[in-house]
Amino acid sequence: MPSDLSSNLYNTYQTSTDQERLNRLTEISSYLGESPDPIKASELWPEKGLIHALGEEYEEAITSYDKALEIKSDDHQAWYIRGHALVNLCRYEEAITSYDKVLEFNPDDDWFWYNRGFVLGSLGRYEEAITSYDKALEIKPDQNEAWYNKSCIYALQGKIDLALETLEKAK
Repeated sequence: MPSDLSSNLYNTYQTSTDQERLNRLTEISSYLGESPDPIKASELWPEKGLIHALGEEYEEAITSYDKALEIKSDDHQAWYIRGHALVNLCRYEEAITSYDKVLEFNPDDDWFWYNRGFVLGSLGRYEEAITSYDKALEIKPDQNEAWYNKSCIYALQGKIDLALETLEKAK
């Protein structure tokens, strides 16, 4: 996961109980139901989306991120987690659109390219997946997941020698 997504907020909600997350969702929803300050709302919609995503409530997460992006369309974290939620719902084409928006605003994170490659591979768009993995590896040459998945794509294409050669680069 990209380093900027492993924030205190992410870690807090990842380790929170369901009741703690529900309590926070209630607080956020109450505030957003009023006439919220736009700056505060731009912080709370992504927080609400994150809580839903971690609770595997992906439709609700997408709705929250869409609201956040209406306020701040260049929020690459919102686009990124929105993409993850879409992947979890097997809405791969929409996920690619979200990941492309992420890369528009933050093209230098290997994990963004890796996730884009993963989804493209899932769609059978192998050459595009390899291009995304190559970009991830250009940014971070020791990104083992990218090496491994790239080797899997080569194997799916029947390029066994290339798959084995690529797999050897994963540590």
